[in-house]
Amino acid sequence: MINITLAILAKNEAHCIADAIRSAKSFVNEIMVVDYHSTDDTEAMATIAGATKVVVPPFDVSQVGFSVAWNWMIDNASHEWVLIMDADERLGGDAYALHTLVRYPGKEVWNLPRRKWSGYPKLRTEYEAYPDWQTRFMKRNPEHRFTGELHVTYRCPRICNAYRGPHIEHLQDELRT
Repeated sequence: MINITLAILAKNEAHCIADAIRSAKSFVNEIMVVDYHSTDDTEAMATIAGATKVVVPPFDVSQVGFSVAWNWMIDNASHEWVLIMDADERLGGDAYALHTLVRYPGKEVWNLPRRKWSGYPKLRTEYEAYPDWQTRFMKRNPEHRFTGELHVTYRCPRICNAYRGPHIEHLQDELRT
């Protein structure tokens, strides 16, 4: 059996965290929500939805950037494989295919296609060309790291695109970069 940790970075995401967790819950063994100083009910909503652990990082994400936070999440995941999602994202498509991706020898890092929507939940307007490839599924390896502050890049010698299987639905109420 393949063990996968879902890692979600969240701040004041009580309104959407449960949907993110539910979208992947059946395909992962651990759900870790990294809550960086929410002032709403993010922690409670995550726990009710099935998060196996909610943790606060030992740093301020707004000060150190997303790459530090995502690397910390990978380092603190309990399982060999890590799926990273934002709280306003959902795992879609054939999510069970995550278990197929880990079986390819020598392939440790996967880009998942992401579809970006605005106007959610009232209407869904796709605002960027699909696919928007995102490095979000990887085997834990201390030599492979995210870099950058806001728009992060994963440094690894070989990243594969998952053309079939899971994809990410990024659902925003307003258009953001």
